[in-house]
Amino acid sequence: MLSKLGEDNGLSGYALAAAQTTGKPRGSALAASTIKQVEGGEALPKETWSHLAFTSDGKTLRLYDAALSQDAIRADRGVGL
Repeated sequence: MLSKLGEDNGLSGYALAAAQTTGKPRGSALAASTIKQVEGGEALPKETWSHLAFTSDGKTLRLYDAALSQDAIRADRGVGL
């Protein structure tokens, strides 16, 4: 798991982790008290390295697994990450 809370009283930040119940990779962004999430289609394999990337261009959040796009979502009102 990787996460960072912003300086704004913890009201902004991001996280990249495996969902506890499904094991699927998930990217989350918090801005202006709104959480946006993107999630991969399959659970991450156990005891194996996985290359994940979670990106934002201020308008769209994207999650990649092994350089392949897994999910994307519009980040309404922009996510300043």
